[in-house]
Amino acid sequence: EESSKDEEDDEMDVKADEEEEEEHPTPTDSVVVALTAADQAPYAEETEPFETRLDDEQTERQLLAGRLNMLFRDRRAHAYTRLLMEAKVRMSRETWTRATDASDLVHDCDFRVTEGQVTALQAQVATLQGQQGRQGLAKDFTHPEPPEEAGGSA
Repeated sequence: EESSKDEEDDEMDVKADEEEEEEHPTPTDSVVVALTAADQAPYAEETEPFETRLDDEQTERQLLAGRLNMLFRDRRAHAYTRLLMEAKVRMSRETWTRATDASDLVHDCDFRVTEGQVTALQAQVATLQGQQGRQGLAKDFTHPEPPEEAGGSA
């Protein structure tokens, strides 16, 4: 029985092979057409959008990476610029404070000098008034003498 089954299986395999050959002719039964180089290579129009898209994506990534690097450099530069500006503001305030203090000092010195001069002049006025008072008792001020004219005799 087993041998008959094997024979049947073999016959079925042979029939299946024959049917397959009918469905798919062998190269000897068909005409072979060789593809030209132009047919085998993809058209430039067909590949260009893909290549362009890939190039665009790569370029975009490179641009983004460049921008990111620039932002990091800019961040450091901005931080340094901020420090410089803060130092400049601090120095300007210190300079303004020193200038104001110097101006106040000069003003105080000028005021003291002027105050000293006023005190000295007041003392001179008081001395002159005292001298005039002593001389005034001896003279008659009802007819004051005209001052002598400078430069000649008449």
